[in-house]
Amino acid sequence: MPQLKRIYHDSTGNYFFEKEIGGSNQIIEDIYSEKNINDQAETPVMPILSPTSRMLWFFKKPTLDFTDSSLNYQLIANGKPVFDSARTTGHMLLLQNLKSNTQYQLEIAYTLIPDRKTTYNFSMPPMWYQRVLFQWLLFFGLGIIAFTTLYLYFRKKARKAERKMQETKQGLASIRAQLNPHFVFNALSSIQALINKNDVETANRYLGQFSKLLRTSLEPAYQGMIPLQKELELIDQYVSIEQLRLPFNYEKEIAPGLDIHAIEIPGMLLQPLVENAIRHGLNKAAAPSLRVVIIAENKDLMIQVIDNGQTLKLPISQGYGLQMVHEKLGLLCEQFGSGLASFNLYSGSQNTIAEIKLSKWIDS
Repeated sequence: MPQLKRIYHDSTGNYFFEKEIGGSNQIIEDIYSEKNINDQAETPVMPILSPTSRMLWFFKKPTLDFTDSSLNYQLIANGKPVFDSARTTGHMLLLQNLKSNTQYQLEIAYTLIPDRKTTYNFSMPPMWYQRVLFQWLLFFGLGIIAFTTLYLYFRKKARKAERKMQETKQGLASIRAQLNPHFVFNALSSIQALINKNDVETANRYLGQFSKLLRTSLEPAYQGMIPLQKELELIDQYVSIEQLRLPFNYEKEIAPGLDIHAIEIPGMLLQPLVENAIRHGLNKAAAPSLRVVIIAENKDLMIQVIDNGQTLKLPISQGYGLQMVHEKLGLLCEQFGSGLASFNLYSGSQNTIAEIKLSKWIDS
């Protein structure tokens, strides 16, 4: 089997090995010499080289009268053959273009004795960017960059949502400021009507309860978006006041399992609908009845104000209270998406229904 005489090694990858092949005996690095090769095992393990190493191998003839010293060889990288089939060389073999971070095996045999192979093992170390420490540092660095990018993205998104929420609150406050004078004017008109009927006692009770309702509606907890439960409490107070002027039946229906404490809607959203039903519908009913129905369909929230009278159907642009409702729902659409909120008024022979629908409003 082939025996090494000498291996020349160039760790820079730039050395002109052809000079050595041409007969010059000047070399910068020796791995093996004939002297120490004789002390090696039949399949010596080569030392670890540099990532850019090139190697020039010299093999000895078995005997001086050996007729053919050509060699067949195969190079195996990480367990896979580099060449499709074994290659042939003379007693010199130049290995170059070796890949870093690779375990190599050189299987070599004399052409005349192909069954007697010798295997030499050597390793090409990884480049700096292939080292485990670098890969861990790279992974850590990319993780920091990804985390920072996501943090900045979500912070920007949160700030944008907060700005839109503040704009919505300001818009609701502006509409609320317009609604309050309208609310107060209608209440004063009711008190005036009671006084004109010489029903001073009822007028005083109406005024006392209305002042409490107005004070409650101006509290910070009832500004902007408020829980549906608080909105219904305001409606209960308002209905009890109006029942002093016009007795009528009042009922509430809430979908089973619906958490009205967690669901939020704009404050004083329902009051104009209830007021509209009482003033323009129940006045004309023989047995006036008012129902507020809260419906949950999938994730949609529907709120219906139903009276058994013939509510005067005014365009939204003409009915002041209904116009305020329309503007509040428009602000919700601006913040949460077009088509989110809608308002419809249905009038039939038996009743009139004012309906607000908020799509995808209920969290699962």
